Amino acid sequence: MKATLSLRSDYSDKNGLSQVYILYSHKGEVLRLKTGVKTMVKYWNHDKHRIEAKAKDIEQNVDLDNKNLSNKLNKVNSIISEYQLLYGITSNPPLSYVKENFFSNDVEKSGEKDVISLFVEFVQQNKVGKITEITLYYKTIDNLMEFVGDTRELKYTDKMVSFNLEGTTKKYIYFKDISVDFYNKFMSFLLKKEILNTTIRKRLGRFKTFLNEMYVSDKNKFDTFKKFRFNLSTITQTKIITIDKEEVNALFKLDLNERLGKVRDLFLLGCSTGLRYSDLIRIQPENIENKKYIVINIQKTRIDHLRIPLIPMAKDILEKYKYEVPKISNQKLNDYLKEMFLLASFKIPTLKEKITIRQMKGAKAEQTTDFKYNFLTFHKSRASFITNCLKSKVPINNIMAWTGHDKDDFSVFADYIDKGKPSEKELMGLY
Repeated sequence: MKATLSLRSDYSDKNGLSQVYILYSHKGEVLRLKTGVKTMVKYWNHDKHRIEAKAKDIEQNVDLDNKNLSNKLNKVNSIISEYQLLYGITSNPPLSYVKENFFSNDVEKSGEKDVISLFVEFVQQNKVGKITEITLYYKTIDNLMEFVGDTRELKYTDKMVSFNLEGTTKKYIYFKDISVDFYNKFMSFLLKKEILNTTIRKRLGRFKTFLNEMYVSDKNKFDTFKKFRFNLSTITQTKIITIDKEEVNALFKLDLNERLGKVRDLFLLGCSTGLRYSDLIRIQPENIENKKYIVINIQKTRIDHLRIPLIPMAKDILEKYKYEVPKISNQKLNDYLKEMFLLASFKIPTLKEKITIRQMKGAKAEQTTDFKYNFLTFHKSRASFITNCLKSKVPINNIMAWTGHDKDDFSVFADYIDKGKPSEKELMGLY
């Protein structure tokens, strides 16, 4: 089956010109490839599939346009012939194979780097330091390579704080290939791997972050990624798992060894400030304003000079460490938290409450029941801060100002937003 040239005679532009396409059919489906060449319907020879010489009347360079058409048609037919040499003379390549190879050769000649190579460079250049983040990016890129058939090898380097690409592949993808259909098929591919929907969302989120950064830096000329929509349910629990004010105060009074005491103090700082781990561990004496406020630039959302009131518990903990927060890796912190909460559960019975969460795999819900303390990670400290502020009737706009949330993030609480001036009175009595 060879490709042919065809003029789209049912549509013309404002100048009366119609697009010439290359047509290739396979198993009842037709691939239409734009050639970039246009002419008037009356000058198209349907038998010879060429522009007639009379088109010179409209100052069309007939010889050059016909040459371009021949070159592009020959290119497609060469792709078909090469496929038949590989898989047998009676085998015809699928539409996707012809399309990918038709465009990829042009991109390679232009010197444009492929998406996978740029994705790896992006991670390396941005020095994503946390092992959990590196692992997330690694798995995202690894999944993407498997999806598109990229046979290069992704290898960790430098004690798992980075990774490189090794080897070669015949399958490259470029920014022009990343369509909404591509995104949806990638999502379906991940679903077949029995991955939790929350994990799929994170991986697709990292992919979209990369595409956006490339667009901002002008390396990606296509903004199709802005239309990507994650449409899978990620409801993981019937209620937000946090620790309440009584549990916070009980933890604060708990007698622990030095190692677990530091872990407990970091968690309680999160409960007292609402700061993420990445921001909390950067607190230095210079971030303290008059011993009344923490003033810090937020890494994730790039907010400058976030100003958080120091409540008594946070002030006591920071003074204990001379306003320089202990440094513990996020992974170790969460590991030690499990140990700390297990010990704390013997003194704080509510931590042994049985909780059931629901996790989604595609449209299927899976339920897990366990003790409350087994669900507590460092990020729950931020959720606890927000929840306990709400229970203490701290105005929602104040909470948003202290946590750095966008005005749309708390739309569910819109009816409770206080329009007045920020007040710290309620916060001071939080714990």
